[in-house]
Amino acid sequence: MMKYIVFLFSVFVSVFSTFSYANLLISPTRVVFDERTRTAEIVVLNNSSVYQSYRLSWEEKQALPSGGYKLIQEENAINLSSMARVSPSQMRLAPGQRQVVKIALRKPRALGAGEYRSHLLFQALPNGDDGNGNQGTIKLDIALNYSLPIMARHKIETPNITITTVDVTDKVTVGLSKTGVASAFGTIEAFFKPQGVASAKRVAITADYTVHTELERAQAQLTLLPRARINAPGTLEIRFTGSGEYKRHVFAEKTVILK
Repeated sequence: MMKYIVFLFSVFVSVFSTFSYANLLISPTRVVFDERTRTAEIVVLNNSSVYQSYRLSWEEKQALPSGGYKLIQEENAINLSSMARVSPSQMRLAPGQRQVVKIALRKPRALGAGEYRSHLLFQALPNGDDGNGNQGTIKLDIALNYSLPIMARHKIETPNITITTVDVTDKVTVGLSKTGVASAFGTIEAFFKPQGVASAKRVAITADYTVHTELERAQAQLTLLPRARINAPGTLEIRFTGSGEYKRHVFAEKTVILK
């Protein structure tokens, strides 16, 4: 019988489209139910060379103004998990095997207007067999947990975003304020035009950024692009453009003069 030494690490994901890390590919990595949508699918692919097992369950998290989440234990007004059913609840994937995870949403008739969110956790489980009958060996598995935001919107409007502050150091820090119940997500970019130069160039970006429903203020960190410099007088334009259902919607713009 194969002996396993298993180390568990957690990787919590809040990105859109497709996510791939070490041994699992997930698409999409954020699900948003609109007024008419009642079912959704997540495609999971084991892109490693060994069997992978996962148990699916719900987590409740609170978004942080500086980014990321913290786990919460108590029920709150925006939980989605009580309205959603996931199938299957556990999976074991052979190398290269694909699995479709289905989510069904059942909104209560008296559901109030708002945005609801819970996080779907893919909890890594130890594997007792690699499918090849190998015995008498010791194997090291790096088992990773993945957590994906699942959201539902009911009778809400597009949020309003204002860029409140811009700070330039070795990165660009952007302060944001939000009014409205819905989350805003998209890409924040910085364009720098040195004094005396005709056109601006993109110098920094953060993609797949979200200002969640529970936040009124947030702070985004934009990473400087390779070889980009903001070290001379000029103008810096910040632009927050939506993605997904907000595609091509400009949430906010701000231009600051650098001396």
